[in-house]
Amino acid sequence: MVDAASFLAPAKLLQVLAVAAIGVYTYRKDMLNAAGAFTAFTMGALIVLFTNFWWLLLLFALLGLGSAATRFRYAEKEARKVSEKAGGRRSTRNVVANGATPAVLAVAAPFLAQVLSPNVAAVAYVSAIAVAAADTLASEFGSLATRVYMITTLKQVPAGVDGGVSFPGQMAALGGAAIVSVLGWLFLGVATRGPLSMSLNAYTLLIPIACGFLGCQIDSVLGATLEGGGLFTKEETNLVSITAGAVVGLVLAALAGA
Repeated sequence: MVDAASFLAPAKLLQVLAVAAIGVYTYRKDMLNAAGAFTAFTMGALIVLFTNFWWLLLLFALLGLGSAATRFRYAEKEARKVSEKAGGRRSTRNVVANGATPAVLAVAAPFLAQVLSPNVAAVAYVSAIAVAAADTLASEFGSLATRVYMITTLKQVPAGVDGGVSFPGQMAALGGAAIVSVLGWLFLGVATRGPLSMSLNAYTLLIPIACGFLGCQIDSVLGATLEGGGLFTKEETNLVSITAGAVVGLVLAALAGA
């Protein structure tokens, strides 16, 4: 378990300073606005205090992956009116929607690792980020598709409609989940040492991929129903789908004895 004294260890303080530096960098590179960068710093500080810097890097990998996908053929997306606002710069609401569940899981990781196993804690965390990556890439690449279908009715709809899915978007979702899962193996399994180190096996690789893709489908269903009906905002849809994917990942990892 994490004790209060460990928060003041020089290594932890240096990691928090590194988080601050990354926050400044993301703001200066227009990945986040000022409020979003501060929110990301707060969440990042919690993650490194309760886990380690490698866990945080996985979350920042999501930010980099999402920003790159957003800027891919951005002018074309803008012309088609399916682009992210503000050139893809993320706000506080977006940071909370995508980062709140991973941050909570990171804070709970020492407890989960002790009560269940380090693998369960890590798989739940990686699964949450895999959902966020899958959804982001599905949206960005799916918005360029020529054939988009409503997930609940399979009727063809314009690109960018809440709940719309396409073959390129689905492939991008699977690819995003796979990238995060592989990075999770490297960061949490190879680089991380100690009580939070994740084992490298088929379960710890495949469960986050499956949960990431599943969470993206949940996001689309919620987009077609609750969000499309005005009951959910985009950020609330993201938060619920990411949390659902993480919970499924935790349960599957526990049942599989990963």
